[in-house]
Amino acid sequence: MKLKTRKKPKKTQEVGPIYTSPDCGETVYMTHKGVKTLVSESKKAISDRIERDEQYLSDAQAIRIREKYPALQEAWDKYKTIWHLTVTDDDYDSWYY
Repeated sequence: MKLKTRKKPKKTQEVGPIYTSPDCGETVYMTHKGVKTLVSESKKAISDRIERDEQYLSDAQAIRIREKYPALQEAWDKYKTIWHLTVTDDDYDSWYY
């Protein structure tokens, strides 16, 4: 009777890191051995991420919360006043990505 021998698995060649960018180069990630790491992020990508993270501060629910808590509304009004006194159209025109 002949014994079945197990085939040794083929050794896979070590693959170096793989670089990907989901947004055409604004952010770059490196994946190596299953671990994804942020390598670089442009100013535009950073501001886009912050915008997404802080969207909840000005939605309809936030307005209702500010109505419920007068201190938040007062702080929000002060913030808007400082914004309007400080930021001009030139600030928007001069921003570069």
